[in-house]
Amino acid sequence: MGVVYEAVAVDLKRSVALKVLREELLGRPDARSRFRDEAEAIARLSHPNVVQIYEVGVHDGRPFLAMEFVPGGSLADQLDAGPLPVAAAVDLVRTLARGVQHAHDRGVIHRDLKPANVLLSAGALDAPKLTDFGIAKLLDRHSDRTRTGMLLGTPAYMAPEVVVNGPAAVTPAADVYGLGTILYECLTGRPPADGANTWATLWQVIQAAPAPPGRLRRNVARDLDAVCMKALAKDPAERYPSARALAEELDRLADGRAVLAPRRPRVRWGAVGRTARGAAVVLAAALLLFGAFEYRARWRDGAAAEQLGRDLLARGAHDEAERVLTLGLARVEPLPGTARLVRDLDRGVRESRRGRQASELHELVDRLRFSYDPSALAGPDLRTLTDACDALWLARPALAPPAGAELSPEAERRLRSDLLDLALLSADLRTHNGAGGAEAMRRLDEAEGFFGPDPALARLRAYYRDEPGWDRFAPADPTVTAWELYAVGRARLNAGALERAAELLRRAVEREPQGFWPHFHLAVCAHRLGRAEEAVAGFSACLSLAQNRRGLCHYHRGLAYAAIRKEGANENALRDFNRALELEPALAAAALHRGLLHHNAGRLPEAVADLELARRNGYPPAVVEYHLAGVSLASGDKSAALAHAERAHAADPTDDMALALLNRLRSGN
Repeated sequence: MGVVYEAVAVDLKRSVALKVLREELLGRPDARSRFRDEAEAIARLSHPNVVQIYEVGVHDGRPFLAMEFVPGGSLADQLDAGPLPVAAAVDLVRTLARGVQHAHDRGVIHRDLKPANVLLSAGALDAPKLTDFGIAKLLDRHSDRTRTGMLLGTPAYMAPEVVVNGPAAVTPAADVYGLGTILYECLTGRPPADGANTWATLWQVIQAAPAPPGRLRRNVARDLDAVCMKALAKDPAERYPSARALAEELDRLADGRAVLAPRRPRVRWGAVGRTARGAAVVLAAALLLFGAFEYRARWRDGAAAEQLGRDLLARGAHDEAERVLTLGLARVEPLPGTARLVRDLDRGVRESRRGRQASELHELVDRLRFSYDPSALAGPDLRTLTDACDALWLARPALAPPAGAELSPEAERRLRSDLLDLALLSADLRTHNGAGGAEAMRRLDEAEGFFGPDPALARLRAYYRDEPGWDRFAPADPTVTAWELYAVGRARLNAGALERAAELLRRAVEREPQGFWPHFHLAVCAHRLGRAEEAVAGFSACLSLAQNRRGLCHYHRGLAYAAIRKEGANENALRDFNRALELEPALAAAALHRGLLHHNAGRLPEAVADLELARRNGYPPAVVEYHLAGVSLASGDKSAALAHAERAHAADPTDDMALALLNRLRSGN
């Protein structure tokens, strides 16, 4: 998520590790939030075995952390040369365990403990430092930053319960497991789960018991075996109850006292077949059964891939599911007698691809729902949006539910709703683009052919035919759905019949109080009707319901606050625009309107910075230049104002306001 550089802090006069968010992640609110959480996590900690944080900030729109620089490389680098001496491994892990306990005591779970995240000062093993809290979980947060379907952590070091149940299963026990993996690798030179690929590794984490370290390295005592295997127990309840308990157990081991972990019997293959006859029998059996073992191993891998793929699909991780299922298919497809498993894996691959396409469609249609305003569209913008809707609609056959690739019932309902809404928006665009009602009707006919009869389609068909009463509903008709009321209400909103739209959308909200979009467009109605305080309440309801794009909700509420002519309203608007840009840094409209607030308050440098940000993020240059001309006038720089006005007129010669301002400036008025 971040890139780390060695840098020099001029004011501190020392080297620091400067971590900055990757450029390609700057536009992702979840990445910025997780980066901010990492800063908060480290800032809570003050321990000799945790890196210190010196400064947190943003430079040129890019977040950064300035942290303690540890010059000796990582434990992973050290292990490239082979396992550590046994005593050194024990000392290092008990030291780390106390640093982890310090974090747990302050509500921070690291959840990515591994040798690469342990730094060594000048290569010394006696002063390790934990770093990279980029996916740390803060226990006092009501929600996690992780999205559904995210696989957070490094597979070989993830606790089994986290692989199976996702981020919600993260507890301090996951870090105890992580410490166990570090101890195991320090003793053996390899992690306890080490598959050929991601899914094979995850399968080992969930199902396969690792060989005790003493089986791989003769000088590992049985007590140390027992400690390591207890820390690596599949069941969290069977591990040490805390990192402190693990540290104390390693103290007992180092002092030569008895440990609490029960010893396990150690079986070595060398004990099998001690006679020549026994050895010959073992060898013959191995040769005879090699094919059977290979077959069984490949079938088992395919079955594990199918199960893991299903789990990932259930969590919405479509890309990862497709990779896992495709690898599993490659393992078993050539084998005889695996037709059913091959069929299940192939169905999973097709389902994962369709699920990914459905998710991409949902994101695109949500953008249209948020930004669609036919009264503000004209010329090239209208044509571009119409073409985009047409392209999405023409691609709909790929999303039809083929036999064997059905999504969950909830996902299928969402996909149907997205496609139906796309058809309605596309039909409305055609009427505003000069194509007329006939083209809109054709799109609705296509939708009915794809979905079958739908009450909302029937009503909108009547609308485009100018049939009277198309938007009339009996007050107590139980057959009328919230979707039908919402679709007709939004059509009225798009046509500019705001009072009637508000009435219908209010009824949709009453039918479905948890429906986000009826709330959102009812708030839009209130804003356009000049009922700013009602709009603020509506967008606040949206924020309580929103699962994504919360930045846009803050932006719209900020617009509503800015329209309230009361003391403190502009401050509330500014807070909302700030929050919108924190969540969605590329939201150009939020930058523009925050700049206008700064202009009105006389904060001219801040106004210029925000207007420039709006331009960089793609806001129409004619509008930005017009407002920059206004800021220049306010600062007394008429020559700069004239230059901005000329650029505004050049960018859009049809903009009457820009032309009027340009003429006034040229005339000296």
